[in-house]
Amino acid sequence: ISDLTYHALVKTLQLKLPKLESILTFRKKLDLMNVPIENEFGYYIKVRPKLTSIIENLIKVRGVDEVEKIIKIKLCGDGTQCGKFKKLFNFNFSVLNESICKSAKGHYTIGVFEITNENYKELSVCLKEIMEEMKTIKEIEIDGRTYEIKMYMGGDLKFLACVYGINAANSLHPCLWCKCGKSEFDKLDKDWSISEPSRGARTLEEATKINERAKNDKLNKFGYINYPIVDFIPFSMCVVDMLHLFMRICDKLFELLMCKIRAMDCVEAEAEAEVEEKMMAADEIKMEPEEMLAGSEQIESFANEEDAIIIEDSDAEDMADLPDEELIKVEIDGSSDGEDMWRTTELKNFPHLARFVRHINKVLGIRKPFYFKDKKPFLVDLSGQRKIKFLENINLVEVFPEVEKIILINKVRIYFTCIHSSSCFRFFNLNFKFFSSLKIWRDFYSLYTDVRLNLIDHPTIRIRAKEWGKLFVSVYSAKHVTPYIHIFIFHLCQFNELHFDVNSFNMQGLERLNEMTTRQYFGATNKREKEFLRQILNKRNRIEYLSSKYFIVTSLSLIHISEPTRLLRS
Repeated sequence: ISDLTYHALVKTLQLKLPKLESILTFRKKLDLMNVPIENEFGYYIKVRPKLTSIIENLIKVRGVDEVEKIIKIKLCGDGTQCGKFKKLFNFNFSVLNESICKSAKGHYTIGVFEITNENYKELSVCLKEIMEEMKTIKEIEIDGRTYEIKMYMGGDLKFLACVYGINAANSLHPCLWCKCGKSEFDKLDKDWSISEPSRGARTLEEATKINERAKNDKLNKFGYINYPIVDFIPFSMCVVDMLHLFMRICDKLFELLMCKIRAMDCVEAEAEAEVEEKMMAADEIKMEPEEMLAGSEQIESFANEEDAIIIEDSDAEDMADLPDEELIKVEIDGSSDGEDMWRTTELKNFPHLARFVRHINKVLGIRKPFYFKDKKPFLVDLSGQRKIKFLENINLVEVFPEVEKIILINKVRIYFTCIHSSSCFRFFNLNFKFFSSLKIWRDFYSLYTDVRLNLIDHPTIRIRAKEWGKLFVSVYSAKHVTPYIHIFIFHLCQFNELHFDVNSFNMQGLERLNEMTTRQYFGATNKREKEFLRQILNKRNRIEYLSSKYFIVTSLSLIHISEPTRLLRS
């Protein structure tokens, strides 16, 4: 509440609370501990005093002997949209030695800036003075004990590419850690590294050297377009954010899944009649046994997978016929209530998609999880928790049982059917790739969960990631391998090897802090020019300081309690 409202409540209701004058005095005292400094885009504070205060508090909580002599600091930044025309940029640091480093409380604000776009030009101005100070912080001495400062860099790929002067994700060399070109993303026999230059790793020296060339130099620049803003933290000490890696790969898998479902709806009407006709004429086709074996080789290899469902010969006869039209199409006309009317009107020409939408509705409780663009249906953007829930409950074999029957039917008859028709081959190929995509989803989530919980070591991550990459490339084309998928296949095991707990570098706490920034902006009464940025920064510093210790409000004074359990017992 505002100061005037607080003063009126205390005076009117005669509450036994500190007077407004005492609160304002204490507030000014806290603000003087971290005085905001203004630059062109906003306000920032000095890092050394704040970092010293955090280490002192860590020593009080754990004890001198329990605090490591190497203090690990992660710098990170992210932009957040406040309203339609205002974008704020938060730059923070977290102390990885703290147990709260993954939460919003463990992210300490250095600066808040108002920017028009998150690009190299504006970020270089916002972070110039901060980076100059960070270069000088090599160690901190407290009570005669010296603590070495080891710095890391974190964030999403857009922010990291800006601060390291690398080209965007749609460029020819988008990987932040190695010089692998986009055309080589699908070549899984190579071994790209994040720390060894002989295996394609990037270095700060190389970035500076290439940027010193003339602009008209035609030699390959490997994506270097600007001098690094962070020129004191090596690329190997920059760690991928597991939250964004999970979200962006899920987005791509959802996009590809929707493409397959739309393709099944588009080609099925054409292919189904032709499949039926060719199946009836299959007995008249004469082919050599070697050709029949070659045609069913891919199906048989998939059917021999651990989790594949093997159909006996006796069952194959019962499933020799393709599913009837009634089995393929979703029963959307049976409901009389208004809730299902949108399915009838909008998805009547997309039977497979309608069935998939019903599954999402059942699992996630989203009434309308799609939208139309250029007369094509697309899935809405899901939150991280909903994506995890979907991955945990996905069961597309139950949703599309006819796909499983088509794939595991008598192999020779399907081969006879497919080779004599392009549309029938497309029909079979789509269903086969759709069925294979189930394993892609399952293996991705399984590996991601094991890495996040530190259940496996880096050699196992390397093997499983390569196997997953081979399956992904075999089902989809090379152009679908995004930078995040490249990182997941090649570099995730290396991050685990160098830094062990990769999940401690995630950005979930900063994303939560962005939400708090938005609420603080809209909850503030003063939005004049850059003044609201100073108020947000001061408020954030006060909250961080007060939440780091325990206080008892006694008349006009605040008493620090280092061990709150004693207070509770008394």
